[in-house]
Amino acid sequence: MPSSPSTSFKKRSSQQQQQLQSQDATKQQQQQAMRSGSSKSKEKKPARSPTPSLPPTPVTPSSPRRLSSSASKLHQYGHLGCGIHRSSTSSQSTLSSATPPPSTPNRMYSSMSLMSIGSELLLDHSHLKPGANAALLSHTRTINMYRENAKKTNNMEIQHDFAMFLVEAAKRLEQKEEEDAALSSMSVDDNDDNEDDDQDNHMGNDGSASMSEAATVTPEANTRRAYLLEAEKLLKQLALRSHSESQYYLANMYAAGLLSKHGEPDFDKAFPLFVQAAKHHNPDAAFRTAKCYEDGLGTRRDKAKSVQFYRKAAALNHPGAMYRLGLAEMNSELGIARNLRDGHKWLKRSAEAATPQYPHALHELALLHEKGFDTVIFADHTYAVHLYSEAAALGYAPSAFRLGECYEFGRLGCKIDPALSIHYYSIAAEQDHPEACFALTAWYLMGVDGVLDASEDQAFAWAYRATSTGNGLPKAEFAIGYFYECGIGVPKDIEMAIQWYNRAAAKGDKRAAARLHQAPPSYRSSAPRPMPAPLPSQRRLTPSFSTRFFEKAKGLTAKKEKNEPQPPLANFL
Repeated sequence: MPSSPSTSFKKRSSQQQQQLQSQDATKQQQQQAMRSGSSKSKEKKPARSPTPSLPPTPVTPSSPRRLSSSASKLHQYGHLGCGIHRSSTSSQSTLSSATPPPSTPNRMYSSMSLMSIGSELLLDHSHLKPGANAALLSHTRTINMYRENAKKTNNMEIQHDFAMFLVEAAKRLEQKEEEDAALSSMSVDDNDDNEDDDQDNHMGNDGSASMSEAATVTPEANTRRAYLLEAEKLLKQLALRSHSESQYYLANMYAAGLLSKHGEPDFDKAFPLFVQAAKHHNPDAAFRTAKCYEDGLGTRRDKAKSVQFYRKAAALNHPGAMYRLGLAEMNSELGIARNLRDGHKWLKRSAEAATPQYPHALHELALLHEKGFDTVIFADHTYAVHLYSEAAALGYAPSAFRLGECYEFGRLGCKIDPALSIHYYSIAAEQDHPEACFALTAWYLMGVDGVLDASEDQAFAWAYRATSTGNGLPKAEFAIGYFYECGIGVPKDIEMAIQWYNRAAAKGDKRAAARLHQAPPSYRSSAPRPMPAPLPSQRRLTPSFSTRFFEKAKGLTAKKEKNEPQPPLANFL
């Protein structure tokens, strides 16, 4: 029996619904498969950022860099021409973006850092090494290249640096001339006595030859003079454009005598430039202007203007100007009324800004705090030692000598320490401080177990150096006389001993006068002989306190045998 239309319609609708459901199910399965596939692909390949990641800190040209294994192989074997290639282009791009290309070993400075490097470093080629396709440039070619670059720019700082570069190059040529002259004089001193006699016999000819040699000017001298004149011309142009550093530098050149024929200072030209640079708030120029007004250099003396420029430099935190104002306030100088509080204030400010060129305020404050001063400055030995130490660290000889005394005799609360005493005495003696030189004489005579071996030769050398600095130390002159009398460090020579005793007695040394009265009558009236030539400088024998100092100090001379009679030592210390 045929089915009715209603039943057939229901069957068709149910079939369509099943088909739609099956289609929806397949779509859901496809979507789930796509989602799972995309998640798997994400797990396998991370998403790449649009820009490559850089190292957290910039890599400097001089610092070593760690390369990957493939990059290290290429870096190691690339110059051999081997067929080594990267695995993919992605590794190549990652390496090039993550690390900059390695710099050449000859390049020490970047192009931006050349502006802040002193000319003395730029002239130094000791760190450079010629490569396969490169050679070192001479100083002349370096200066020519620098000159061309300075002419192309209108930057006053670059032109000023080039002028300073020329001055440093001229100084290097002068040092080379002095070294060559010293070597030539040493070679002349090594000649035989026969050659000296021949030279004496032909003194007229040799004298004319020496005059002709002195009249001739070496090429280095001409080059040095040309460098200085070029620097002067360039600095003058910059000074007219109100460049304060050029004004001050050119004034210093005139004041130092670099531009005069005989090396004499020219304050008539230097003073106006100091004033111009001081008006542009240059602290060093303001200080030098005040000094010129105080001492009458290039201008007449004027205390009021001197104080005016000292205050201007002190307002710009110049330690030398603050120190000078402090002394003027405390001692009522330069027309300033005495004011202890203001003077102490200026000294403290100068001590806080102390430099190796201006360490004086530290020493003055330490002297004031040793005993105190009125009701303004209290006595504090610990603080005084601290100030002395800071000044000695800056190389100030009086402070170093004072510390040497403190550690030798246990003063100002310091414990006796021979090593520290020798250390600080050495700092002062290196700068020809006569008292420190003589103190080292005592240390070399006595010696210190485990620290310094006794050496009579060095004792004599340091005593002689104490007599040759300044006006000569009377007690050192007496010690030299006693050394000659007893044969300590030198052969016995009674006549030389009498001569040194006379020098010391003329300066008021009572022990020298007593030794002269004890001398035999035949030596009292002996004619004085010329003094010996100065001993060579002993700077290298007493550097700062270190193991090298004690290694050099030990075993300089062989010790005397025990059975050998020792000469009596006078109590000359």
